[in-house]
Amino acid sequence: MKRIVMLALALTLAVILAACGNDDASEDKDNKEEAGQAPMEDMEMTDEEKMKDDEVVVKINGQDVTGEQYNEIYPQFKMQASAGGQEVEQEQLKDQTIESLINQELLKQDVEEKGEKVPEEEIDEQIEEMKSQGEEQYEALLEQNGLTEETLRDEVAFMLKFEKYAEAEFTDIEPTDEEAEELYDQLKAQGQGQDQELPEFEEIKDQIKAQIEQDKTNEQAQERVDELKEKADIKTMI
Repeated sequence: MKRIVMLALALTLAVILAACGNDDASEDKDNKEEAGQAPMEDMEMTDEEKMKDDEVVVKINGQDVTGEQYNEIYPQFKMQASAGGQEVEQEQLKDQTIESLINQELLKQDVEEKGEKVPEEEIDEQIEEMKSQGEEQYEALLEQNGLTEETLRDEVAFMLKFEKYAEAEFTDIEPTDEEAEELYDQLKAQGQGQDQELPEFEEIKDQIKAQIEQDKTNEQAQERVDELKEKADIKTMI
C-alpha cells in the first residue's frame, strides 16, 4: 500500500497549499469576507467555548480526554462550519468535537494495543517535507487546523503508526487501474461545462489512486471505530 501520510490532514493540506498560492494574508482575508466567510481571527474560540485545559471532558476505557485536547479540535469544526456557510451553533460544535475525540481515542487505543512503532527520524522527515513547501504554507497549515508544532508532531506520529496499522488490519485498500479510471470518468463528467479542464488520466493517475486509497482506508477505519464503540466504556463529562 502506498503511504497515506497525514490521512485526516492530507486533503486539508492540499487545499491550503492550493489556496495560499502567491496571495498574501490580507488578500485572503478580503476574499473570505467578500464570499461571506468570517476572517480567520473570528474562528478563534471564545472564553465561553473554551474548556479548562485540565478539565476531563470524556473518559474512554478509563483514559481521560482533557479540555486541552478539546480546545485543539473545536476550532477545526468551527472553521469548517463557517467555510461551508453553515450557522455556527456552539452546542452542535461541542457534540461534533466530543464525537471526534471519542473516535480518535478509540482508534489510538487500538493502534497502541497492536504495538505499532514509528522512529523519531521518520516523524522528522515528514515534518521537514511539509516545511519544505514554504514557511507561509506551513504556518497556514498550523493555523487553519488549530495546531501547534507540538500537536502537529503528535498528529504525524499517530498517522504514521496508523499507516502501519491499516496495512496490517484493513483489506483490499490498494486501488486498481479500473477503479482509478472509473473515478476519473466521474470527475470528468462532473467537470463538463466548467472552465477548468481535467488533465489527462495518466497525468493524475497517482493522485486519483491516492484518493481512492484514502477513501477506502477512512471507510474501514470508521467501521473499526463503530466496532470498538460497541464494547467501549465511554463517559461524557460535559
